[in-house]
Amino acid sequence: MGGFGGSMTELAIGIDGGGSSCRAAVMDATGRILGRGTAGPSNILSDLENSLLNIVASAENALNDAGLPSETVSSVSAVVGVAVPIQQCPKDDELGCR
Repeated sequence: MGGFGGSMTELAIGIDGGGSSCRAAVMDATGRILGRGTAGPSNILSDLENSLLNIVASAENALNDAGLPSETVSSVSAVVGVAVPIQQCPKDDELGCR
């Protein structure tokens, strides 16, 4: 199998986390977008717990939009990008901010 690491589903999720909302898209191995989803803010520096919940929720919503069950989120490769202003990064934190 090719595509995204040889997974059985051959799907990937791209997630764009931001301070006001989080957007996700699920795509197949050819790059075709199958579904999109949104959720609340994902500012990991001001509210890590809810940010993580919103990141997962946006992915689940994209899967649902694609006609797939939410549980698929645990078996799909994902790329997550979140905005972290450099001046807000603590030194040597676990997020790797520099």
